[in-house]
Amino acid sequence: MFSLNFLSRTRPAFLMLLLGTLALGAQSAPKPFGVLRLPPLPSLPEKINAFGYATDTNQTLQFLTLFTLGQIGYPTFPGASRTENSGLVGFETGLPGDIAYALVTKFSAGSSVPAKIQQVGGMAVKEVGGWTVIAPDQASLHYVNANNIEGILQLVRKKRVFDFEFEVTRSREDMQRMRQSLSGSKAGSDQQGLALALAFMENVQSSLFGINLDTERFQVGTRQVAWPDTPEAALLSAPAGGEVSVARFVPATGNAGVIYHVDPVAVSDYLKVFFQRMEATGEQPEAAQLHDKLEQTLNTIAKDWDGTGAYRLEFQPEQVDYAGVVGGDWEQEPFSQLLDELFSDIMPALLEEIPVQQYASAVQMATSTTKAAGPISSALPGAVGNVVAGGSLNTLDQYEPPTHQIVDGMIVISNQPERLEELAAAVAADRAADDPLSDHLSLKDGQALRAYVDLKSVYMQSLRQMNLPASPSTTLVLSNLAATPLEPMTIEVDTGNNTMTALLTLPVETVRILSGTLQQLKQSSSEQRMH
Repeated sequence: MFSLNFLSRTRPAFLMLLLGTLALGAQSAPKPFGVLRLPPLPSLPEKINAFGYATDTNQTLQFLTLFTLGQIGYPTFPGASRTENSGLVGFETGLPGDIAYALVTKFSAGSSVPAKIQQVGGMAVKEVGGWTVIAPDQASLHYVNANNIEGILQLVRKKRVFDFEFEVTRSREDMQRMRQSLSGSKAGSDQQGLALALAFMENVQSSLFGINLDTERFQVGTRQVAWPDTPEAALLSAPAGGEVSVARFVPATGNAGVIYHVDPVAVSDYLKVFFQRMEATGEQPEAAQLHDKLEQTLNTIAKDWDGTGAYRLEFQPEQVDYAGVVGGDWEQEPFSQLLDELFSDIMPALLEEIPVQQYASAVQMATSTTKAAGPISSALPGAVGNVVAGGSLNTLDQYEPPTHQIVDGMIVISNQPERLEELAAAVAADRAADDPLSDHLSLKDGQALRAYVDLKSVYMQSLRQMNLPASPSTTLVLSNLAATPLEPMTIEVDTGNNTMTALLTLPVETVRILSGTLQQLKQSSSEQRMH
């Protein structure tokens, strides 16, 4: 509720364990464990062109796509349906670590594309129920047949929320069996984390992850729909959005900002369920004692919370600075002491349970190019990596308790003492900031959270830490970038009717200009070396 850095840390080993369990849990008759829904085949060129335009790789991408798919009908795919989805369906084979997959798509009876796919692509192809099934081999092809095609088509033909989306299709019973198989396990924190995730997913009716691509924006998102009458449904159906009055105190002077407004009672009720599930996983005595203390502290603090908060953030190469106000009606004591215990005692102990450097290495690997590509090439992905991490990838394990004050019933918090004093004075005087977050962010009804990140500013911060070659061309490139207004990346979380939708939006023009700047700096660096 209050710590930003802690919320941004995860367990790579746990994630791998979760995905493996989803793919291998039940080994009965073959049935889909997931489906990747695709837009109609004739619309794929539009999406590919959008990606090529944004990354300034359109010509190269078109060449590669035509080279690989041109012989089987790209870009028009003659005879392919212009209205029906296609779906890549995954199946369990019953063998550890092994899955089968097949593409289910719709062609007209006279289309020559299926035969070309079989002849030129070397794929296995057949018709089932008027649909074309394409698989890498005959064994995989057999997983789609007349007995299960109706259920598979129900999955494939669902109305898409995203252009491309993956849906986990595990049944509630499957999730329950997998969770019960871990009941009472004391094998380690990763397995306990898996049991908690499965308890959540058991109550999720539909779990989607997807992307949208067009020439104006890229979007990455998720939609989770809970089964009715579950703790998750109660949380996701609770009131959200509306006014965030504390946002008027917080200046929009950083390169990122976030506001939220949720139902504090619903959050408190769900915390109780979460800690009950945690206890049921078979915690070690030391961990159970720590988690009990955390539960008591959060429940006590949540009683006087109004569900709102606003933060100003500054992502920098070596750290993330933040300052914010959390709305409520807290008394100076005992809540000031409770916050001291939360930040100075409980949080450091919790962080000791997390393999921070392992996480940092995973993020670095996922977001950075190799060192051989040079410092300029790694500037943009390195900056994005720091945003994902919630701080510097190199200093994730260096936790420092934030400073805080309770002012007029509200919690003012920051990791910069001078920022804290400024913000506390503004709250005490009921004085709005000159350029407040409330002028940049607001919440509609049902909107639990909104945030923005100025990627240009984060990118410029990273470049300032690098030994760029001193030259007129480099100076000009950086000056032009600084003078160019770019839309920020935005994040939105909406809830209601048992559903949560989270969406991260990247403006295409922002991506194009930052990518183009990268290429210009690399060219300038190469020219300097030649001289």
